Amino acid sequence: MITFSVLVPVFNVEKYIKECIESVLRQTNQNFELILVDDGSQDKSGEICDEYARKDSRIRVFHKENQGLMQTRRFAIEKASGDYYVFVDSDDKLKKNALETIERTFRKYHCDCVIYGYERVSEGKVISQSYDPEEVCLTDKTEICKKCFFDLEKNSLCRKAVKADVFHGMNYSPYYHLQLGEDLFQSLEIYQYSRSIAFIPDILYEYRMNLQSLTHEKKKVDIDFTIRKKVLEFLEKESGFSEEDFKRYRDFCIGLLVNTVIKIVDLDESRRFKKLQFEEIRRDPYYQNFLRKGLSNRRLRNIKTVVAFYLFKYRWDGLLIIVIRSRKVIRICSATPKT
Repeated sequence: MITFSVLVPVFNVEKYIKECIESVLRQTNQNFELILVDDGSQDKSGEICDEYARKDSRIRVFHKENQGLMQTRRFAIEKASGDYYVFVDSDDKLKKNALETIERTFRKYHCDCVIYGYERVSEGKVISQSYDPEEVCLTDKTEICKKCFFDLEKNSLCRKAVKADVFHGMNYSPYYHLQLGEDLFQSLEIYQYSRSIAFIPDILYEYRMNLQSLTHEKKKVDIDFTIRKKVLEFLEKESGFSEEDFKRYRDFCIGLLVNTVIKIVDLDESRRFKKLQFEEIRRDPYYQNFLRKGLSNRRLRNIKTVVAFYLFKYRWDGLLIIVIRSRKVIRICSATPKT
């Protein structure tokens, strides 16, 4: 029996894919299969995967036409045969003891999902870490939703090991085109069908930060709110949130809205272009609800968020751009209310 299926979507990462594969092969727990899905790479990534597969029978390689990250991950899940699935991006790495620690946690709590810590690394240096300070296993759906939906970093699939039978064959094909939030979207199924989730402080994943790609991200802002709408629908149906919980979540989403507005202001585009994007957001039914009701929880209010939000709400776009560019609204991350 195979304990772990390590699922890796591969696309144009010839520079990093060997490190990724080696990090799996070096695991202290060797009971795994490694599934590499080449999503139509145009470099030598696919050839490198094939080379490793010839040397190790636990490595299975699939080549297909380019269809995007979400479709590639679903393809990998269909091919998996392990008891538990672990998700790894092809330019990242697992810590040497990752699978051993994960299996120990599953055995300890008999849970359906384990969420662990990770660190961001750039040029070999640790930039930041994200982890839970204490180990805890939750069975209450409301508490799980509070813990996950007020901390965006917990929604990365690469921080999750999931029991195979949690996945119910949901049809994701209508959403394959989405470029932003696909991890969050696929996590909804995990939150819905997991009877218990363990959160552990162990840092088991190394996320490679590509500073060049971060620079390129400033040239475009995705304002498709499809995933956010799905999250809200999920919370309304599954979370058991109280009225106060939803007020808190609304404030959290307003923080995300301000985050998006700041990113738009930072674009190297004309003021007219930015105002058009602002109007696209204001017309969206998802955010119209937040704009109409406004901030609700005074305790969570952040002056930077408040200023930017109300300038945006009342269409003071010129002043909004000036304020943000002068950095009176200082950091993008500070726009999100703290939990």
